[in-house]
Amino acid sequence: AHLLGQPVPPPSPMPALLFVTNSSEALIAAIAVRALGNAPGRFDTLRRMAAFIIGAVLIAPFTSSFADAAVISGLKGEPYWLVWRTRFFSNMLTELTLVPAIIVAITHGRAWLQRASFWRRLEAVGLTVLPFGMWALVVLAVEHSSAFRASPGVPLALLLPALSWAAVRFGPG
Repeated sequence: AHLLGQPVPPPSPMPALLFVTNSSEALIAAIAVRALGNAPGRFDTLRRMAAFIIGAVLIAPFTSSFADAAVISGLKGEPYWLVWRTRFFSNMLTELTLVPAIIVAITHGRAWLQRASFWRRLEAVGLTVLPFGMWALVVLAVEHSSAFRASPGVPLALLLPALSWAAVRFGPG
């Protein structure tokens, strides 16, 4: 899926190299979270949540972004530190928003679906779709509004209500 989603034609080595850097991020995150926590697939205590945030949200994107920035800077000529900063912060946000939800869905999703009411399932679908709607809104707004381009923190701020709603209604995962 990663290789197919890359916008670069197949003869380029960039998709394969970016796959390696992203895989290194996942490996670093797994090692760090396992080293720092006692149950890496759970988010039910402050210690486990802290292990996830330190290992997967901070350490892994921080370290793997150096290799990723080198690949993009070397192959596309983009400024190294701009690529590093952009990748680091975007991967932090991705790790923080998607990984816990995916882990909880994989480990507890089937049991939850069996006991959840229709309305609770509908709410879960809404929370799943909402970030994609926000993404579309941000893409359109950035395209048509100079105010949005001048305020890079706005997209993150738009996600906060959905993330807060999800955390309160469905727990930390």
